[in-house]
Amino acid sequence: MTSTTVARFPFVSKVDIVRAYRPGAAVSDRTFRTLRARGVTSPGIDVRHRSGGRLKGQVRCYAALNIDAAVLARHDRHDEAAEVAEQEGHFEQEWQPLVASIVKEFALADFDAFRSARNLIVHALAPATQQLEALHAQLSAGWDGFLNEEFVRITELTQHWATLQIVGLGMSAAAKDLARSITSAFEPAAAIGRQLAVDAFLPRAADLGIGDLALLRIEHSAGASLLSLLAAIQDDQQEDEFTLDDEFAPFFDEDPLPADVLASLAEDRDRGNIVRVAGSTIPLAS
Repeated sequence: MTSTTVARFPFVSKVDIVRAYRPGAAVSDRTFRTLRARGVTSPGIDVRHRSGGRLKGQVRCYAALNIDAAVLARHDRHDEAAEVAEQEGHFEQEWQPLVASIVKEFALADFDAFRSARNLIVHALAPATQQLEALHAQLSAGWDGFLNEEFVRITELTQHWATLQIVGLGMSAAAKDLARSITSAFEPAAAIGRQLAVDAFLPRAADLGIGDLALLRIEHSAGASLLSLLAAIQDDQQEDEFTLDDEFAPFFDEDPLPADVLASLAEDRDRGNIVRVAGSTIPLAS
C-alpha cells in the first residue's frame, strides 16, 4: 500500500461474519456452524500464544471477504458465496505464518487486541492487504452492483450520530443516490458534499472511534439499503511523490496565499465565477 491507499483490515471475527449474515439478530455459534456446514465460510486462522508453558492468548480470525460470502449466502447466492469462501481459505493458508508471527511478537491475547493493533502492524500486513483487495476486485466484478463501498474516516461521534468523511476522490453514485432518497435538503445533486452522518451504533458495533478509518458498506436489498462499517487501514510508511501544478500549489501551502492569487480570486468573485457550496453533511439511516 502507499500513502494514498486505504484498504479494509484483512481479517474479521466470527462475530463479524454472523452479523453480516443476520443483521440485527443475536450472534450465535449455531449460525456460524451452519455457514461452515454449507461451505460459505473459510476455515479461518487459529494462533495460540504461549509463554512459560502457559496459554497467554488465542487469536481466531478469518479473511475479511468472508463478510461478502455471508452477504451472498443471505441473498441465496450460494455458489458465489462458496467460491469466495474457497478463495479465502487459500488466502488464510498463505498468510497464516505472518499472522502467527505478529500475534507472538505483540503478545496479542485475542482478536480484539489484534484488530486494535492494526495501526501498529499495518506495514507488516501490507502484502496480505494488497492481495486481499485484488482478490475482492476480482470476485466482486460479477456481483451486479448490489453492494457498494466507501472508505471513510470517523470525524465526530455523539450519543446518537457519527460523522463520516469520505476518504476517496469523491462520493460514489450509490452513496449519492442513497443520500437523495433520505433527504432533499441537499438538492440539486451538485450540492452533495463528502460527509455522511450515520447512526452512532454502527461505529460502536465495529469498535471504531473518532479518527479511525473504516469501510462503509451500502447493501441494496428489497427496496432498502443496509449500512455497516468495518475497520480499515492505511500504510503511511510508503509515500508516493507527486508535484502539484503551479496553479494549485499555493492552496496546499501553509503560507498565506500570494497577492496575485488573492487578486485573481477577487476578479473571479466580481465576475460571478464562483461556486457556492451547501452544507456537506448528509444524514443516512442505519
